[in-house]
Amino acid sequence: MSTQQADPSFLALLRARGLQLEWCCSAVQAPVFGYRETQEDDSVRVWTRVPGCERYVRVVIFPDGRFRAARYDRDFRKRVRRCDPKDPLGAKLASASSH
Repeated sequence: MSTQQADPSFLALLRARGLQLEWCCSAVQAPVFGYRETQEDDSVRVWTRVPGCERYVRVVIFPDGRFRAARYDRDFRKRVRRCDPKDPLGAKLASASSH
């Protein structure tokens, strides 16, 4: 994902929230554990871990690949803990959150 797909209003949103475009691109290219959620409007949520700290960023992209929104996600760890340990992804997420 390149900066051409990040319009000026999205870049302003990132600056206001203290986020970096690099993190958003990382979330799209390699989401945490490959985890993605498709929303009702076909937008996709992906997450990435912020380098050097225990925070996660949730990025929402439109179906055509343009950035829609980004924010720190305080609930990602809770989402990880709620995952079913019998599900392979849930087990992976749960084991990672315990570290």
